[in-house]
Amino acid sequence: MKQLQLEQFMQYRFLSNLQCSEKAGRLAFVSAMANEENGYDSHIYLYEDGKVRQLTGFSESNYIWDGEETLLFTSVREEADRKALAQGEERTSFYRMPVNGGEAVRAFCVPLSVMKFEKVREGVYIFLVRYDLRFSGMYQMDEAGKKKMLAEKKEEADYQVVSETPFRFDGMGWTNGLRSRLFLYEEAEDKLTPLTQTETFTVSSFELSEDHRRVLLVGSDFTYVKAEHPGVFELDLESGKIRELIAENTWDLGPVCYYRDGVLAAATKGTVHGGNENPDFYFYDPDTGKMTLLGTNGYSLHTGVGTDCKLGGGHMNRVRDGVFYTGIVRGYEGPLMKLTEEGTLEEVVSVRGNVDDFDIRGNTVYYLAMEGTKLQELYAYNLKTGETEQLTHLNEEVLRDVYVAQPQKIDFENDGVALDGWVLAPKDYEPGTSYPAILDIHGGPCAVYGEIFYHEMQLWANEGYFVFFCNPRGSDGKGEAFADIRGKLGTIDYDDFMKFTDEVLARYPDIDRNRVGVTGGSYGGYMTNWLIGHTDRFACAASQRSISNWVAENAYSDIGFPFGNDTVQGMPWGDVQKIWDQSPLQYADRCVTPTLFIHSTEDFRCPLPEGLAMYTAIANCKVPARMCIFKGESHGLSRGGKPKHRVRRLREITDWMNQYLKK
Repeated sequence: MKQLQLEQFMQYRFLSNLQCSEKAGRLAFVSAMANEENGYDSHIYLYEDGKVRQLTGFSESNYIWDGEETLLFTSVREEADRKALAQGEERTSFYRMPVNGGEAVRAFCVPLSVMKFEKVREGVYIFLVRYDLRFSGMYQMDEAGKKKMLAEKKEEADYQVVSETPFRFDGMGWTNGLRSRLFLYEEAEDKLTPLTQTETFTVSSFELSEDHRRVLLVGSDFTYVKAEHPGVFELDLESGKIRELIAENTWDLGPVCYYRDGVLAAATKGTVHGGNENPDFYFYDPDTGKMTLLGTNGYSLHTGVGTDCKLGGGHMNRVRDGVFYTGIVRGYEGPLMKLTEEGTLEEVVSVRGNVDDFDIRGNTVYYLAMEGTKLQELYAYNLKTGETEQLTHLNEEVLRDVYVAQPQKIDFENDGVALDGWVLAPKDYEPGTSYPAILDIHGGPCAVYGEIFYHEMQLWANEGYFVFFCNPRGSDGKGEAFADIRGKLGTIDYDDFMKFTDEVLARYPDIDRNRVGVTGGSYGGYMTNWLIGHTDRFACAASQRSISNWVAENAYSDIGFPFGNDTVQGMPWGDVQKIWDQSPLQYADRCVTPTLFIHSTEDFRCPLPEGLAMYTAIANCKVPARMCIFKGESHGLSRGGKPKHRVRRLREITDWMNQYLKK
């Protein structure tokens, strides 16, 4: 059996954006793969009559069905567009392509940056636009005015003014003065009409009603401090009037959608478990303005099972034929559920992994998923017969005859709490032989590991390591009380990792307990920093995109005070000692573990100073340390960073582990 190679992920196909045509059995989706230019090429694919074929030849992923036979998508295909964008102009070009043959034809171009779009009726569309309060207004100007504004925009490129909060967001960059704004576009007249009349109103999400006469908006209006929790509004497309349905900062909202004759809102007040509180299902009656509880819910509706083998978005909440469908995290799997008449969630599609995207036509659920230890593929589930069929085999060849370690589950207890973890055995494992091992810690902390394919862990198993990972208290999938470790970071979760490590070493005596390393990113980086300040049992460590000082992190993270203060249960100006006690930097002088730090310059979630502080501290304590900083990358480096950067990151960690664990 062949050995998995470090660079092999560059051959994986990442599937996303699944949309069914009105014609039964016809659907489109996006397949992305790394390219030689250190980026990703995304192409739209068609599935029909049991066959899969690529439709677009350029890199395109943002599309809708414009009728049964035609796709409408955005693209940058012409030199004039590339030149204009390079000069700072805002524009989005749209193309139409018949799916049964024929080339893509340029349909129209608008002088705004369109992020999402939906069809209202023939030739009329709604655009969600990334709108710069300073410069996007040039779409209304004549050539002289536009030229003047472009010159000003170029002059201002060297400066970043901050005048509101939040002012930046991970993966998006600096967002000060940026809004998401709705426009109506009438193709025949080439006419743009703003639907959210106030420029400062920003739209988080929108949905057309079934009759396409109304639009449901989730968003907020702000000029200085953005509301922590947006409100819900409804726009009447005929009158242009907007009315408030649910006020800002009254509910922490999950999915919000049209449902029956009103609105379904997954919402919570967060009064018991704070940010870890899962939303219940409410029905908003537009006639009375009342929110009525439909049913309680114990599941997370936002996250999925952790992996580094996905790229691109999906639709995990839809109403089809009057039924609300949603993905959840249950245990260590991500099935697809539906909301019953009684207000409970009922399983629709069961997976030994995670449903990543879905759509429904008739009696068939089409979905993209990672099933078991396979990479993403397209599947179909028949609602009547209960039969499942795998429709694509796009990723099978890349792992053919390659060693893929099967997760071996470990059930254990700590403090009377049931916990689960897994072990991957090394390639060509020979009982009686001594092996090194790596403990891998997930982010979050309200995230979850499962049994799906994880490239970095599989690589290390192929490199001759036992790899072990678990879901400690604080993880997703086991309810809110289990996930709620606010104000307890570094206590019960630390104990769970230590107990799990003891269990693994006891059950796998071939692991050399003197050659065990630890790594993790985000919360996993935080916990790696914490571990090296509280135990010397790990021979080396790799701390990635970490937090070391909660006092500072609360102030300069993009999710700052709402997340940080909820997590550590304290404010920097009143609870410094409590926050500092949960900060790994306080214990850096105890560290003796050689540690590699991985961080990115554009990581706004756990900003670069967090890693720099921990590196500087242990280096000054004469502990062997190294730091690799990735320029231009965000918090999601390991999952969506530039391919060469992802290769370098994984090589840095693997080489560090080899240096200390394979002596």
